[in-house]
Amino acid sequence: MTARTVIVTRPEREAAQWVADLRAAGLDAVALPLIVIAPVADAEPMRLAWARLADYAALMFVSATAVEHFFQHEAPGATAGRRFWATGPGTTRALLRAGVRRRGSTPRRPKPRASIPRRCGSACKARCRPACAC
Repeated sequence: MTARTVIVTRPEREAAQWVADLRAAGLDAVALPLIVIAPVADAEPMRLAWARLADYAALMFVSATAVEHFFQHEAPGATAGRRFWATGPGTTRALLRAGVRRRGSTPRRPKPRASIPRRCGSACKARCRPACAC
């Protein structure tokens, strides 16, 4: 059987690493970025969110890029006592790089609630399982 190429549809910034990792695993891979992630044109809603951070139960981030863009508008001291959640290990690492610290020594990964449907198979559960940096 001839090996077939894998298409990686991650944004351009992330696609190169995915392609390299897949190739290192012995697969042929090419990048086909289908979306572009960029900062919002109007940052005022983010500044308002930072100003009202204490009013929220938690902030949940679904990507490291979202963390990076949100923390560009960080209000000094606003993260103290706040809860920040991440959907995976890469997002958790981005929160840690942004200065978010968990109460305790290491970020924990809460068990997913049974009512949350799984969209992926066992091959990628490690990447998709919710993580917490609160």
